[in-house]
This record gives sequence, C-alpha cells and structure tokens, in this order.
Amino acid sequence: MIDWKKNEYKKNFISIVFLGIVLRIILFLFLGTNNQSEWEYGTIAQNITDNKGYSFYYFDDGKLTHEIKEDSNPSPSAYMAPGYVFLLVAIKYISSPLLENYIIFGFNIIFFIATMLYLFKITNRFFGVRVSLIALIIYSVVPEFIYTSYSIGTTQIYHLFLALIIYYFLESENKYVLPAIFGVAILFRFELFLLLLIIATLTLIKKQYSKTVLLLIIPSLFLTPWIIRNYQEFNQFIPFSTTGGLNLYRGNNEIMIGGWHNFNTLEKLNKFNGDTSKIEIFLDKMYIEEAINYITTDYSTSTINIVKKFFFFWFINPNEEKALNIIYIIPWFTMLSLSIFGLSMNKKIPAIFLSIIIYHTLLSVVFIPLLRYQNMMKIVLIPIAAYGLATLIKKKE
Repeated sequence: MIDWKKNEYKKNFISIVFLGIVLRIILFLFLGTNNQSEWEYGTIAQNITDNKGYSFYYFDDGKLTHEIKEDSNPSPSAYMAPGYVFLLVAIKYISSPLLENYIIFGFNIIFFIATMLYLFKITNRFFGVRVSLIALIIYSVVPEFIYTSYSIGTTQIYHLFLALIIYYFLESENKYVLPAIFGVAILFRFELFLLLLIIATLTLIKKQYSKTVLLLIIPSLFLTPWIIRNYQEFNQFIPFSTTGGLNLYRGNNEIMIGGWHNFNTLEKLNKFNGDTSKIEIFLDKMYIEEAINYITTDYSTSTINIVKKFFFFWFINPNEEKALNIIYIIPWFTMLSLSIFGLSMNKKIPAIFLSIIIYHTLLSVVFIPLLRYQNMMKIVLIPIAAYGLATLIKKKE
C-alpha cells in the first residue's frame, strides 16, 4: 500500500515511474520492432539521409506514391512538421537500421519520465500529493498510454509539451520560457499554433501585454526558417504544412468521416499534368476546394457531421478499429466518468486546462476526430480523473 505521507512522495514517485518503464519495456519486447512504423516522418527522414532532401511524393508509372525506393526522385515536401523528422534524421545518422527503433523507444522513455515529472508537479499544485500519485499510476498503467511510448510518432513528446505548457503557464516567472517552449513544440505539431492563440488571448484578457507579445513573436521566430525554406522551394507562403486541406477534407466529405478520396479527387489527381515539384500544393488546394464545396452545398449533413465528430472525439469513434477494442473502451470510459465526477466536485478547474480541452475539441469538429487526437488530449484529463478517484476513495474510507 502506498504511504501518502509527504516525506515519502519521492520514493513513491520513483516506484511508479519504474513500474511504468517496466510495463513499456515488456510491451516493446512482446510486440517487437516489426509492429512499429515511422509513418510519413520516417519516409521524409529517410529521403534526407539518402541525400534527396526534405521530400515525400513522386509519381511512379503515373501513380502518386511515397514508397522509399533507391532510384526514386521525390518532390520537395512540406507534408510534415520538421521537428520529429529531424529527430529521426539524427537517429538514422548515429545508428544502424537495426538499432533505430530501439533508440527511438529510448527517447520515448525519456519523454515519458519527463512527462511524469511535470504531471506530478501540475497535479500536486491543485490537488495535493495523494492525487498526484494517483495521476502517475493512471499514466503508467493504462494500456493506451503504454502503447503511446511504444509507437513511433509525436504523441509521447506531445504529452510532454502539453505538460510543459501548463506548468510554465502557471509557474514560470521568466516570461521567455513559455514562448520558447511553444516555439519548439509548434515545430513538432503545427496545430499547437491554435493553442498558442488561445493562450495568448488568456494573457491578453489578464492584461499581461508583454507576455502576450512574446507569445506571438518568439514562436514566430522559431517558425521563420521553415517559412523561408518553403518559400524558396514552392515560391509560396506556407507557414505550416501542406496537409491542412487533407485533414479538412477527411472530416468534411460526402463519403464518410475519415474518408481519403471521392470520385472528383481521384479524377483530378489522375489528370494532373502540372509541375510535379508542387504536387503537394495542388493536393492541398484540391482538398480544400472539395471540403468547402461539400460544406457549402450540403449544410444539413455537414452540420450533423459536426455533432458526429464531437461524439466520435468525446465518446467512441466507430470508424477506428482500435477504438472498438475493449482494452481501449473500458479505461477510456472509466477515465471520462472519473473526470466528469472530478469536475462536479471541484468546479475551479484552471483556465489553461479548459483551454486545452476546448482546443482539442475544436480541432476534431472542424477537421477530423482521429483517435490519437483524443489520446493527446487525455493528458489534461488525468489530473481531474485522479482527483475524482481520490474523492471516491475518501468517501468510502
């Protein structure tokens, strides 16, 4: 049984973190590296290490593909944010192909430990040590979060970024720290720029004018090299990525929420005969046009889809196979129920928590409610769920 005395929290913290690491190592050994994928990040990173530049798509016998081939000549890309891509590039340069996945997993474990530290600090600030340790247990043992450390991608480091953003929004006396964190974080996940605008609005409401200005200027400086690079490659202003249109289309089309193509998009793609170096620009515009056309011509269905996407995000997405797995469903609805109970028992949830919840909900109802977006948001619910659980335990004592 855990000793909740304050002078014991360090030992308990280390024990829980160690448990989380062991569970993640067990999963890694059980699933092995064959079940991991580097997704688009890895494709771009491999092209960079193969001296093909920051590139992704190319045409092979008239078919658009991004399959890695020795003799391929992929076009310049702005498909993915550069932060995680260059982390993979660094790993590929310092290791052999056999060791890459082990090193990536090692990085995820480091991100996990750092997330646990800040999750503890954040929860302790509002709910005390006992609730903090419960929050750590939740993050350590829930299967979904264990898998997050196993998978290759930005989800684990995204959890860390959110924890850092919350902590330094609340704690930092140095007004430069939070803007710098945002600057780095946005280079890993561009959608965090929306959260930046929401938080800048909070600081503006609080009349923290210098902090607001720094929140807008410093992250923009971090983005500047990427923007300059994109202008040089595409002769267009591209502040983020070329996947905004695709994400908008996948959440707003006549086929299904999450669909990739319809007849028009396939026909337009087959008829493409423009500059192949700007294929991503063509795709982005095509998807935006298709999505806007759907929204403006079928108001009733697109409005219903907003409600559906809200349901898919907050409850269960029937279009994603993993969301229907009992190992996923039980922990999620348990956490959601505890979070609702926690909110009902303590209505003084900080504005930064609510801002992050609203931010993720907006992303899902405007674009697409992918399962990983829900996973990313859950780091904010953990302290609230832990408080709910601690309150229930206290009532029964």
